[in-house]
Amino acid sequence: MKTYLYPLLAGLLSLAACTNDTLQEIAPVAPGENTPAANTGKGTFFVDYSVDGGASTRADNPLKVQTLDYYVYYAEGGELVKHRRIRINPNQSFPLTREDMTWEQRQALQDTLQYDVKYRTLFIANVDSTLFNYGTYGDTNPHPAVVTGDTLYQNARILLPNVPFHEDNYYCLWEDTLHQLSTAPLNGPMKRNDVLLQRIVTRTDIKRVETPTTLYDAIANSVYAEDGEWYGHIKEEVDQKINAFITYITKCVGYNLSHTSGNMKIFEKNDKAVEKLTELLSNNKKAIYDYIKDKFVQAYVEDIEELYTPRVIDWANITSAQINYDASQRANAIGFDLTGHHDSALSNTALGQITDEHSIRFFGFQGTALNSFSSITLNNTTTISGTSFNTNQSINTHCGLICDPVKSVTLEENISTTSGEDFYDLTEAMKDVNGWDDFTKMDAVDSDEDIITVINYFFGCGLWGLGHINDELEDHSLQEFPFSITRPIITTDNNVALIWELVNENNP
Repeated sequence: MKTYLYPLLAGLLSLAACTNDTLQEIAPVAPGENTPAANTGKGTFFVDYSVDGGASTRADNPLKVQTLDYYVYYAEGGELVKHRRIRINPNQSFPLTREDMTWEQRQALQDTLQYDVKYRTLFIANVDSTLFNYGTYGDTNPHPAVVTGDTLYQNARILLPNVPFHEDNYYCLWEDTLHQLSTAPLNGPMKRNDVLLQRIVTRTDIKRVETPTTLYDAIANSVYAEDGEWYGHIKEEVDQKINAFITYITKCVGYNLSHTSGNMKIFEKNDKAVEKLTELLSNNKKAIYDYIKDKFVQAYVEDIEELYTPRVIDWANITSAQINYDASQRANAIGFDLTGHHDSALSNTALGQITDEHSIRFFGFQGTALNSFSSITLNNTTTISGTSFNTNQSINTHCGLICDPVKSVTLEENISTTSGEDFYDLTEAMKDVNGWDDFTKMDAVDSDEDIITVINYFFGCGLWGLGHINDELEDHSLQEFPFSITRPIITTDNNVALIWELVNENNP
């Protein structure tokens, strides 16, 4: 997470009209009378706010200020004393030095306050609602007020606009207390050269990972993770059936019935090949687990491919995005004390801004135990979602996130299952096992057939009553070996969820 602090001294306020605001204009003194003595009555003192912040105000990425609201509250009780807005002309650059200000602006940055009264003073930039008359807002549909409850400090709220911020209208704020005692009267005006505005919004940019996880890998690494339930069903069945097969074929090859003839007689003479086969199977069951898992996962990919495809679209094709916060989680309002709040009367979603870099950008406020979100809707049609995520940003910070749209797949707890006898090719499952190739090249005793064919004579033994074979294996083969494995029914119905992954770009 990156923090961008802009210690830019505030200066200029705009007297543009603002519906629902009660503004007080300073009545400037006449030219030639601009002196503390001319403005200060008995029991009052004169304060002069400066905007000349020196080198710190000339940063490479300077703060943009279009309007600046000046608030004064009683520190005890929080009642509003005065509120005014100072105009910044469009052709003026910010920050302004005293030399760059207009006469009206210099007057607006002066005030007369009472001795022995503790005040809370604030400068807030860009809270003129007319600055957000774009998108769906304009002259005939003006943006609603973005400050409410400001007649009492503790009730005052700055609201997020209903459109994304632009680079020139971020909210910024400076606050301090002011308390001048009459027992130490000033000899001249109080100079306040420390009005440092700071942005109070958060910015989050989400971009799609360059190569999204494939649906195959998402299923293989979640639903069929090796420590999971469904992989466990494969292991259980394979262990049971392979162990039984080893027992049966070992008995059969060693029985040597005097009346055996033909293929069974040839089979009995190939006891060394049977011994090698059973050794390979006993020591390499995982190859069979993974072979069967692959068959299941490939089938599931085909079943839910249509859910996956729209989620991993190239974000260069996104025209709109909406961030969907968890219930009552969006910090859509912030107090003048910079405490974030969720206002239930305001939207719990954020409109994303599509950047030139094909990221989704959205803005917010800091908020303790707020701001978790679980999904983003793209192009008003496709929603990518997953585990709730929170950047936990503080004011004036930028967080870059990387989104993998389908990192994993989850199933409902009560998902339907199926189980039935299916047949799998053990020669295919074992082909990459060390020693398997040597086994298949063994010369069969008393037969011109390959060793796999000779081994398969076992499945016609017919002596399962003597414990040589069971009815599940009879008339099958190594190429059609029967397993009955419980597995979930994964379809496009609502029993499956495709889960995103969000990671911090600077700390993946």
